[in-house]
Amino acid sequence: MSPQERALIDAIRDDPDDDLRRLVYADWLEEQGRPERAELIRVQIELAKRSDAGELADRAVELLQRHKEEWVRPRALCQAVRFVRGMPVLWLEALDDVWAWAERLERMKLPPSVVECRVTVTESSLGNEDVARLVSSPLHPFVTRLDIQSGGGLTIAAAQAIAGAPGSSNLLALSLDRAPIGATGATALASSPHLGRLRRLNLSHSRIGAKGVEAITSSRRLASLQELVLYDGVVEGPSEVIALAQANGLPRLTSLYLTANNIGDARLRLLLSARFLGQLTRLVLAGNAIRDSGARALAACPALSSLRELNLNRNQIGDAGAVALLESPHLRGLRELRLDYNRKITESVRRRLKRRFGSNDDEP
Repeated sequence: MSPQERALIDAIRDDPDDDLRRLVYADWLEEQGRPERAELIRVQIELAKRSDAGELADRAVELLQRHKEEWVRPRALCQAVRFVRGMPVLWLEALDDVWAWAERLERMKLPPSVVECRVTVTESSLGNEDVARLVSSPLHPFVTRLDIQSGGGLTIAAAQAIAGAPGSSNLLALSLDRAPIGATGATALASSPHLGRLRRLNLSHSRIGAKGVEAITSSRRLASLQELVLYDGVVEGPSEVIALAQANGLPRLTSLYLTANNIGDARLRLLLSARFLGQLTRLVLAGNAIRDSGARALAACPALSSLRELNLNRNQIGDAGAVALLESPHLRGLRELRLDYNRKITESVRRRLKRRFGSNDDEP
């Protein structure tokens, strides 16, 4: 690998979410007489933006089938590497693989062509001691995205271990789904000196309560956070909604996911007083018992003028609420409005929605 190529890949490693850096690398590859490698980057970047895969997906598969072993070095990496937006990512999904790679990295560094390491573990037997072992291993400083779904075996100690590990400073995304870390665990994450790069945080089903919500949303340490996911009962009560509405941190937050919190119309109005609303480009409120009154409140909220995606699937909105959203002067910038499974919306109004936004029958 030439010094110039290494510099281009290092730039992608420094900010793996920036597609422009990948496209610059693709242009360089083309200039070096490696057009198919450049094509994979461009094709997968385009695929990441589109819901209709079609021929592009087929082409990506064809390129990888033909060239993956050539493009991944050493070849022993092939089974553990996936190409994400055109670049190799070490992707580990089983604890045994995590421990094997932790042992390897005691003897070697991450191969220079690999731009990220992602760990996605959903084993029900996962416990606090496993998390502590992971964050103290040679692998952890290379991990950019840590996604853990707990079978209930993780508690406050897991969050504290991640928050206290210097190796967590490379994390861009952290998910502790179904881990009852409580307010103490959330506070540990919010006050961690090692999570300053974190852009996405998922604490769904985490039982963090109002104090936990307040700690996360008022944190100065989590200043890079762009996406916050709080599914299923995390902000169900009035105190949690008030804590979210009174947030005075998260200056870069652009996406908020609040599916299945039973917020309802009254608590939705509280939420619509939040100071961060003007930053949001994506708001997900699926499954929250929102009715026409709540939809009208959304439509009348001038702070939502930056929204590009609004998901209201599986609520109780009828024609009056849907029309208010369609005709809102504050929601003219919407590119996607999801109202699937709102059974009270009539076919004539659905046709209006389809004309503007298209149709989508995916689950929320």
